[in-house]
Amino acid sequence: MTLKDRVENLEALHTVQKRGLANTQLWLVFVSFIMFLLIVGMIAGYGKQQAQIKDLQTELERVTDEQKHVNQRQDVMINKFNQMYYEYQHKKITGKDNFPGG
Repeated sequence: MTLKDRVENLEALHTVQKRGLANTQLWLVFVSFIMFLLIVGMIAGYGKQQAQIKDLQTELERVTDEQKHVNQRQDVMINKFNQMYYEYQHKKITGKDNFPGG
């Protein structure tokens, strides 16, 4: 092998190595870009999820308050019906309208 052949072989090897390095760099840039897009998507999704969580918490508070008011109204009605029942039973037993309970 002559010196010229060796130099040509080394140049060819160097060219192949440069091409391999360029391909590796291109691959790394591509993977980095994909990861960047995934991270941006995750951040956007996180913000959307936080907004949905806040909306659901607000809705839950509203429904809970509404249920408390319904329960209070039911308690008032039950107490009134109980009072009416006791008055009816008192009148039925004693024949008097003056119920001492109220």
